[in-house]
Amino acid sequence: MRYVLFLVLVALVVSAPAANANAEEQELTSIDTVVLFPPDVATPGPKIAPLLEQVAAVLRAHPSVRVEVAGHCDDHEMVEVAYARANLVASGLAARGVPRERTVVATYGTTRPLGSNKTEEGRAKNRRVDFKVLR
Repeated sequence: MRYVLFLVLVALVVSAPAANANAEEQELTSIDTVVLFPPDVATPGPKIAPLLEQVAAVLRAHPSVRVEVAGHCDDHEMVEVAYARANLVASGLAARGVPRERTVVATYGTTRPLGSNKTEEGRAKNRRVDFKVLR
């Protein structure tokens, strides 16, 4: 079984106004990360560990930030697989020091595709978990 991990981690930090600028006042504005999964599987394999550690480090550095962990699937899978994927990733963040109350698990199933479900390449893009910063 082949596991694919696509990672783009962007942490945009906006500095506070010069009069109030310090490290505690910097605010995280975006985490853009996508974890891709093989068909009908909620286990991403060992390559997910470094990704989760990077995301957890950003979240630990910004304790006021909450994040939505969203599960998606292709049109050949059941929505329960998308939920299991998102829950697995949220648990992985918790194991790395991000309290569960800072993560919201969401399942979007097939409603937010990144690719066409008419091709294997498109379906592969849709079998994913991604993150959205919540305020």
